Amino acid sequence: MKNQLSKKIVAVLLAAVLVLGSGITAALSGTDLGSLFSITASAEDPKNSILFDSAKGLFFVIGKGATIIGTNAEALRASDNFADGTYTLPNEVTDSQTGKSYMVFEVDHFAFLNSGADITKIIIPDNFRELTLSRSSFAGMKSLKSFEMNCANATVTGPLFELVTEYEFETPEDDEAVLAGDALNDVVIAALGSGSGFNGSLADLTENQKSALAEYCSNHDPEYTFDTEKNTISLKVHLIGNCFPLRDEAGALKVEPGTVTEIDSETGNEVQYDCDVASVRFFSLETADPYTEVKADRQYKFDGNMSLLTNINTVSKRDYDAWNFEATILKKGIPFDSITTDDGETIGAFEVTVEKSTKTVDGKTYNYTNYSYDPLEVEGAVSFKFEEVTNIGPENIVDGNGAIETSKTVVMFRSPVSTITLGSNVKSIPDYMFYDTDVDRAGIENAIKNATSIGNYSFVDCNVADSVDLSGITEIGEYAFAGCDSISEVTIPEETTSIGAGAFSLCDNLSTVKFNAPECEVSGNPAPFSDSGVETIIFGKDVSTVPSNVASDIPTLRNVIFLADELTIEDNAFSGSNSITNIETIEEDTLSQAEIGTGNGALAYTDIEIKKHEHTYNPVKHDATCTAKGYTAMTCVCGDVNLKPEGKEADELGRYDFTDQLDHEWDPEKAETIEASCETEGFDIRVCKNCGLRDAQKTADKLDHDLVATGNTFEANCEEGASKEMKCTKCGEIVKEETSEPLGHKWKVIKTVEASCLEGGYTEKECERCHKTVKADEVNALGHKWGKFVYNNDATYDHDGTETATCGRCGAKNVRTKEGTMLVDSLKGLHLYFGDSEKAEYGQQVILVAKADKPLPDGYSLAIFEGNSTTPLGSTDSNVLRVDLGKVKSTKDYKAKILDADGNVAVNSLNTKFEKVLTVNVKTGFFERIIAFIKGLFGLLPTKEIGAVNK
Repeated sequence: MKNQLSKKIVAVLLAAVLVLGSGITAALSGTDLGSLFSITASAEDPKNSILFDSAKGLFFVIGKGATIIGTNAEALRASDNFADGTYTLPNEVTDSQTGKSYMVFEVDHFAFLNSGADITKIIIPDNFRELTLSRSSFAGMKSLKSFEMNCANATVTGPLFELVTEYEFETPEDDEAVLAGDALNDVVIAALGSGSGFNGSLADLTENQKSALAEYCSNHDPEYTFDTEKNTISLKVHLIGNCFPLRDEAGALKVEPGTVTEIDSETGNEVQYDCDVASVRFFSLETADPYTEVKADRQYKFDGNMSLLTNINTVSKRDYDAWNFEATILKKGIPFDSITTDDGETIGAFEVTVEKSTKTVDGKTYNYTNYSYDPLEVEGAVSFKFEEVTNIGPENIVDGNGAIETSKTVVMFRSPVSTITLGSNVKSIPDYMFYDTDVDRAGIENAIKNATSIGNYSFVDCNVADSVDLSGITEIGEYAFAGCDSISEVTIPEETTSIGAGAFSLCDNLSTVKFNAPECEVSGNPAPFSDSGVETIIFGKDVSTVPSNVASDIPTLRNVIFLADELTIEDNAFSGSNSITNIETIEEDTLSQAEIGTGNGALAYTDIEIKKHEHTYNPVKHDATCTAKGYTAMTCVCGDVNLKPEGKEADELGRYDFTDQLDHEWDPEKAETIEASCETEGFDIRVCKNCGLRDAQKTADKLDHDLVATGNTFEANCEEGASKEMKCTKCGEIVKEETSEPLGHKWKVIKTVEASCLEGGYTEKECERCHKTVKADEVNALGHKWGKFVYNNDATYDHDGTETATCGRCGAKNVRTKEGTMLVDSLKGLHLYFGDSEKAEYGQQVILVAKADKPLPDGYSLAIFEGNSTTPLGSTDSNVLRVDLGKVKSTKDYKAKILDADGNVAVNSLNTKFEKVLTVNVKTGFFERIIAFIKGLFGLLPTKEIGAVNK
């Protein structure tokens, strides 16, 4: 039965069908892929084909340039790039069918998997324009011991030499599965009936209709998702995850017998087939309708489109295709990689294509690859068997390193590489370069010594020297040294400007950190030394600002030494490091005078001893190397060197007892001879075992080309003369030999552009012969012609106002701040007092008192009004006002106001309105008036001051 799958694909399924262990016959790399794929080159559209360079044994596809996707092991070992166990990656490949050549820009995932036991060393030369080495590019090469990187423009997307997968992530939404048009209408009508009144908009349905529709969607097969907030229906995405190849005790993949029952298309009877099925893992399998039949042994039969969601690594976010599968045709005796017909002919089983795009999950965009396949002259479906793993043994888990400790990561094959050499021009150590390899300490030290930056995950779980010399390193990437338990001391040099998250996390034996970088940014989570064994951190004399996060989450941290005169400790610098018991500073009051941000409670425990740092000098011996003399210096734990050791004659750096520099120890195994050719001079190269120095001695000059005519000729054009093609019989280089002068261009003017304020003017010409266009008579932009600046009267109490100039030529505006125009709040902090409510007796003499607590600014006055009257009873420019109301006989409201020069109630920058209301309540009852009259006769009704009397 022929699958109805898309055919827009290039053959990265090479990576998909690669096998991870012995016993599986369908491994693609290292086999004759011609029996598996339909290898057809197309000069018109090479991007739709898998191309093959038979001279180099490489399969490749075309994108930006050539991407190597697989090898033919026999042809690879017979190529000129392979000699004595060493394979040199070519920077150019040629399609054997068309003769066209392409520059190499990428090596794909698993490209060299199972390329043969003969390759012990791989060399990446420096002649690539740029090169991407994908994760696991050289995985599964069990004899590979040495790797040499000379390309300074290389990008590495993951560990190169081992198979690693992570299989835990959240289910994404699939916007491409949202239903619309007839598809949406069919679902709604099926759920609600034709009388539902559905008008195409789910938002217009009633709540009852939405409930019924939601129930239908969840129970339908295939299942739909009804999003009632977005008012969309989409085909639910099923993810088959947590899949992992089952392995036997020896670590090999298991291949188990499988049985499938099918209906014979001719007889209609059930037919049962026996077949071997490999237990496999997927990073994830995503499809809207993932399977049409589910069997009890979790064997899935796919009859619809299949797609793989790849490149989601929940920890490193690095791009890689983390999947692998093995399958069988469900017909007895037919393996996956090829089919033998009854007459003994072997034909390919599948034609494969691949289409790449992107997918956004939780706001992050990932690469998305859709793989499709069509059986070639094969009847029967394709079956994949998945084994879900719930209990994974420790032998399969990468532990002890910060890069992937928190994820469910499984190592399928660990790297055998023990030697990695970086060329002298490789100043930036690529991401993952030494990741979990057995490279010796000297090799790692040499790589760091020559570098200026260290990439992410570069030395995870490596055997690094006890004390790491990072001199000259400006950038240290995320998890660069995570899990390196051999490190006991680290010095961050002055020139370091950034340290990534978890850079030295999980280094159990790291006890001392000397932090001397005054302008270093510490970023990310976890902190750079989190969950390590650090007991002492020393901040150098130039580190006046301790960066946030630098010493957080270190439960073993006991001692902190600050050597700067002045100190600022940023937020959360010591967050979570709660075991500090001793703090030393350069002066006794340095810490008490320091500016300490929030989240640094670990420095404030009452039982911490804080004292002045006293130098304690001890002799520290520095061994001689083949690049420097040995010496001894009296050194304090803080790094200070005693320039006058007692009884010793020292140099200006305090060094004494010098020993001679060692001789280089040349490694005979790394000696190379480069024969002279048309392209390069001859050299004898030797490499020092200790420092990695590559010493090249020239032995011969370049050879002259031996050029012969190929018969191809080229006519003259405007820029090139007529020529004939010549080919070197020694190196194969093709050159053109000119036989006439170029014709020259025949120009005519096709456009004239006048200069403006911002853009220059020019004349555009076109050649009447070849139609090339050029710009001529170019003039610079005129520039704006600004007028005078005019104030915009827009100052506030918080900001200066602006002023604007206008270009007289194009009308553009130039707005700038007019300094000194910010409004001044002369009333800020001023308070007005008047009272709220006071009582008076009938006919009592009353004086109202209003008061401001400060003298009034110039131009302001204090006034008292009766009710809503606009005429004041009295006013003053003083801050106290008394108004005699005479003998009051009725209850009235009075208002005290501070007025500006225009007579308006004053308001300050805080929007406080200076207006107070006071009610004078007069007792007007019959008996109350009689009592007041009697009090007046006997002089018992004194004048009463009401308002801000006691203010």
